[in-house]
Amino acid sequence: MSAVYLPIRSFGDFIITASVLKQHAFEKVPVIIPQYLKNIYNAIHADDYFDITGEISFTDQPAFFEMYKVRDMANLRRLIRDLMTTIRSLSKANTYLLDYSSNRMLYTGAKLRWPSKSENIYQAKHELLLQYFDLKSYRPVAEFTPLNSGQKRILILPDSRIPSKRINEKLIELIINEFSNHKVHQALFTKNALPENVLAYNSFEQLLQLIADHDLVISAESLPYHLANFCNKPHFVVYNNSRHFKSTFMTPFMQQNSFYAFFEQNNYKTVLNKLNEILF
Repeated sequence: MSAVYLPIRSFGDFIITASVLKQHAFEKVPVIIPQYLKNIYNAIHADDYFDITGEISFTDQPAFFEMYKVRDMANLRRLIRDLMTTIRSLSKANTYLLDYSSNRMLYTGAKLRWPSKSENIYQAKHELLLQYFDLKSYRPVAEFTPLNSGQKRILILPDSRIPSKRINEKLIELIINEFSNHKVHQALFTKNALPENVLAYNSFEQLLQLIADHDLVISAESLPYHLANFCNKPHFVVYNNSRHFKSTFMTPFMQQNSFYAFFEQNNYKTVLNKLNEILF
């Protein structure tokens, strides 16, 4: 019986696993890769951490992880199609390591394991992988590029898939004005022309380069800050509402350094004060 990693959830979930292996693994982990992860897989040079043993024909995150969307016949058909794809693709001889639990996946009849929900996801994935592969003892935080005194390059990534999570435009303006002695850049995911002081990116490679070019990444969306963690870059998260906050999905860096703030009821000062503690 072989253990195989099956990353069929979000980009961020995949990056968390890659971060754990980058920091702890003595060996490559076999993976069955879905089509929709190919670009980000190549962008982070994931062949350094994984050994692709097969592919699965998902062009997007499968519907059985997004049951809240299954409200009409079109999405129900998609759920059935995704389950059939999984049943055809998985071997009864293997144990498949998932990023998260899914009761719908049990219909495949495959042997499935997933991380504990009660622990921080980085530690939980380490414990899961350690049962099947040769890993170093868990170290919560890797060697991060320090925030030295003097002028810093700050990158604000305000976008989010969920509109209510997006960083408030007035807050962005206040951050730029408050820290005018630093180089503060806002970057948006777009192919359109933007104002001179706003950067654009439209690929994972470009996003990774932006993160590499800055000293601190400010984000509201999970993928950018998990990428920053993967790149060992300090990162600060603005939670637009406490309902978006899950302590178990924080990066170890955020936990250790308390690099996050809640933005509720237009409390601009709370976020600015926290950033002042970090940047001065």
